[in-house]
Amino acid sequence: MIDGRLAFVLDRPKKKTNKCVVLAHGFTGSKDEDHNFFVKLSKALVKEGFAVLRFDFTGQGESPGLHPKISLGSISSQARDLTTALDFAATKYSRIGLLGLSFGACTAVHTHHPWVRALVLMSGFSYPYSLFPLQFPLDWWAGRKIKAPVLVVTAEKDKTVPPLSQKMMYWMLPEPKKFVLVEGGGHTFAPASKEDEPKRPEEKAIAVSVEWLKKWL
Repeated sequence: MIDGRLAFVLDRPKKKTNKCVVLAHGFTGSKDEDHNFFVKLSKALVKEGFAVLRFDFTGQGESPGLHPKISLGSISSQARDLTTALDFAATKYSRIGLLGLSFGACTAVHTHHPWVRALVLMSGFSYPYSLFPLQFPLDWWAGRKIKAPVLVVTAEKDKTVPPLSQKMMYWMLPEPKKFVLVEGGGHTFAPASKEDEPKRPEEKAIAVSVEWLKKWL
């Protein structure tokens, strides 16, 4: 447990490294994520020489505590958890990257940690758009405060966080940044339908994320 309360897995490459990527999962998700997406992503990063820290937010996965509801308070709570995880990673590694998926991406936008050198936001948002219109305030300034280079990875057929909302998030982010639309993917980049399987959206989402982190870490 990190700080006695956050369940985690630290995946390490065979060779010693000073680079670590922290993965922040989505709401009701876990350090493995749907269809083991984070496990697959971690394997790809480890293959490229990165250490990878996967953890469960409070009350989710194997971490104890009350499962929060989506609200301004849950962003603050998850931001504290994410800061704790980043602090833990920084005790072992000098170059830190951060990747957030869905609500984990929202949390990443609101967690301005000085050690983060590269950021990937997947299927994410920094404000509640139409999905949670009354639960917490619009906050464009959170994105404007980001210092690290940012990659926004969006699934073409995401019905949970529409691509247009993610594009709006991208517009507010400072440079350097990049936007990638992954064809055929659903919210967590699994094929949205059987017809989308040949497009291999999961593999493509992982590949562009790994390349971004290789470039900036």
